[in-house]
Amino acid sequence: MTRIVFEPDEEQPPARLQEALHRKALLKDAIARLGDVVAQSDANFRSDAEWYVAVLLDGLLRGALVVEFREWTGHCEDLLRDQLSRQGRDPEEWSERRRQAEGAELVEFVRQVLHEELDARLPAEVWKGLKELAAVAETIADSTAAARRRLQEAYPGYFTTMDPFGDGDQGMRLTLKQLHLERAFDAVVTFWTPGRGLPYRLCSSVA
Repeated sequence: MTRIVFEPDEEQPPARLQEALHRKALLKDAIARLGDVVAQSDANFRSDAEWYVAVLLDGLLRGALVVEFREWTGHCEDLLRDQLSRQGRDPEEWSERRRQAEGAELVEFVRQVLHEELDARLPAEVWKGLKELAAVAETIADSTAAARRRLQEAYPGYFTTMDPFGDGDQGMRLTLKQLHLERAFDAVVTFWTPGRGLPYRLCSSVA
C-alpha cells in the first residue's frame, strides 16, 4: 500500500490537476486568439501575418512545453521532500541525488523514489509520456544541434524536413504541433488524477 499520505485539507493531487487543466485552457485560448489575429489582419498583408503568427505560435508552444515540465518537476520535488520527511528520511539526501539528474533521467529518478521509498506505483504509460515531455523540454532548453539530433533519433515525429522559418536548419527543425502539447498535458494530468495516477491516502482513512 502506498505510503504517500496527505492531511484532508492538504490533498495535493486534485489541486495540481486543476492547475494543469487551467494552464491547458489558457494555452488553448491563446492559440485561438493568434488565429483571430490572422483572420482580422489587412488582406494586403495576410501572408505576412500568417508567417509572423506561425513564428509566434512556435515560440508559444515551445515555452508552454518547457513550463509544463518545470511545473511538474517543481511540484514533484515538493511532494517528495514532504513525504520523505514524513517517513523520517532526510529530504536533503534526496535533494542532492536529484541535482545530478536532468530530463528523462530525472523522471526515472522520481519513479524510482516513488516506487522504492514510498511504495507508489503508476502505470507505465504515464512514465512514458513524462519521459517524452522531459526529453523535448530539455532539448528546447539546451538548444544545440547535438541535443536535437538525439531527440530526433528517439522521437522523429517532432521534426520536419522543411525549413519553415528560413533559418537554414533543414532536416533538424524541431516543430511542435498542438497534438504534441496535448500529449504533454495528458501525461501531467494523468499523473495528478486521483485514481488514475499518483496513489495516496488521506490521514482520516488510516486506521
